[in-house]
Amino acid sequence: MAKPVIVQRANSYDQAQIDSAVEAVFAALPAAGRLGAGSHVLLKPNLLAKHPPEHAVTTHPAVITAVIIVLAMNLVGSLLISALIIFPALSAMRIFK
Repeated sequence: MAKPVIVQRANSYDQAQIDSAVEAVFAALPAAGRLGAGSHVLLKPNLLAKHPPEHAVTTHPAVITAVIIVLAMNLVGSLLISALIIFPALSAMRIFK
Protein backbone atom coordinates (compact mmCIF):
# COMPACT_ATOMS: atom_id res chain seq x y z
CA MET A 1 0.00 0.00 0.00
CA ALA A 2 1.40 3.38 -1.00
CA LYS A 3 1.97 5.88 1.78
CA PRO A 4 1.16 9.54 1.09
CA VAL A 5 3.92 12.11 1.03
CA ILE A 6 2.98 15.63 2.05
CA VAL A 7 5.08 18.55 0.87
CA GLN A 8 4.43 22.19 1.61
CA ARG A 9 6.48 24.96 0.02
CA ALA A 10 7.72 28.02 1.89
CA ASN A 11 9.60 30.74 0.06
CA SER A 12 11.81 31.62 3.02
CA TYR A 13 12.51 30.71 6.62
CA ASP A 14 10.43 33.64 7.82
CA GLN A 15 8.73 32.28 10.95
CA ALA A 16 5.22 33.21 9.79
CA GLN A 17 5.72 31.36 6.49
CA ILE A 18 7.14 28.30 8.21
CA ASP A 19 4.34 28.31 10.80
CA SER A 20 1.77 28.39 8.00
CA ALA A 21 3.51 25.61 6.05
CA VAL A 22 3.83 23.34 9.09
CA GLU A 23 0.18 23.95 10.04
CA ALA A 24 -0.83 22.94 6.50
CA VAL A 25 1.23 19.74 6.71
CA PHE A 26 -0.31 18.79 10.06
CA ALA A 27 -3.79 19.55 8.71
CA ALA A 28 -3.16 17.12 5.84
CA LEU A 29 -1.74 14.33 8.04
CA PRO A 30 -4.33 11.67 8.84
CA ALA A 31 -2.49 10.79 12.07
CA ALA A 32 -2.60 14.38 13.33
CA GLY A 33 -6.22 13.86 14.33
CA ARG A 34 -5.11 11.32 16.90
CA LEU A 35 -3.09 13.88 18.86
CA GLY A 36 -4.63 14.97 22.11
CA ALA A 37 -4.25 15.22 25.86
CA GLY A 38 -3.18 11.59 26.17
CA SER A 39 -0.58 11.76 23.41
CA HIS A 40 3.13 11.42 24.04
CA VAL A 41 5.30 12.90 21.30
CA LEU A 42 9.04 12.60 20.75
CA LEU A 43 10.40 15.34 18.50
CA LYS A 44 13.88 14.54 17.22
CA PRO A 45 15.36 17.40 15.22
CA ASN A 46 18.26 16.57 12.93
CA LEU A 47 21.33 18.05 14.66
CA LEU A 48 24.29 16.57 12.81
CA ALA A 49 26.91 19.21 13.54
CA LYS A 50 27.34 22.77 14.75
CA HIS A 51 26.58 24.85 11.66
CA PRO A 52 24.52 27.99 11.09
CA PRO A 53 20.98 27.42 9.74
CA GLU A 54 22.01 28.82 6.35
CA HIS A 55 24.22 25.76 5.74
CA ALA A 56 21.15 23.47 5.87
CA VAL A 57 23.02 20.77 7.79
CA THR A 58 20.50 20.64 10.64
CA THR A 59 16.77 21.12 11.03
CA HIS A 60 16.16 24.86 10.76
CA PRO A 61 15.19 26.46 14.09
CA ALA A 62 12.09 27.99 12.47
CA VAL A 63 10.84 24.51 11.55
CA ILE A 64 11.44 23.16 15.04
CA THR A 65 9.65 26.17 16.53
CA ALA A 66 6.68 25.74 14.18
CA VAL A 67 6.34 22.03 14.98
CA ILE A 68 6.43 22.75 18.71
CA ILE A 69 3.73 25.41 18.28
CA VAL A 70 1.47 23.06 16.30
CA LEU A 71 1.93 20.29 18.87
CA ALA A 72 1.17 22.73 21.70
CA MET A 73 -2.00 23.87 19.90
CA ASN A 74 -3.07 20.21 19.69
CA LEU A 75 -2.57 19.98 23.46
CA VAL A 76 -0.41 16.88 23.41
CA GLY A 77 -0.09 15.25 26.80
CA SER A 78 3.69 15.41 26.80
CA LEU A 79 6.40 16.52 24.40
CA LEU A 80 9.99 15.32 24.61
CA ILE A 81 12.54 17.09 22.41
CA SER A 82 15.77 15.17 22.01
CA ALA A 83 18.65 15.40 19.56
CA LEU A 84 19.88 11.99 20.64
CA ILE A 85 18.05 8.76 21.24
CA ILE A 86 19.67 7.29 24.34
CA PHE A 87 17.63 4.11 24.43
CA PRO A 88 16.92 1.47 21.79
CA ALA A 89 13.98 2.04 19.47
CA LEU A 90 12.09 -0.90 20.97
CA SER A 91 12.29 0.68 24.42
CA ALA A 92 11.06 3.96 22.94
CA MET A 93 8.05 2.15 21.50
CA ARG A 94 7.23 0.72 24.92
CA ILE A 95 7.60 4.10 26.62
CA PHE A 96 5.41 5.97 24.15
CA LYS A 97 2.62 3.43 23.68
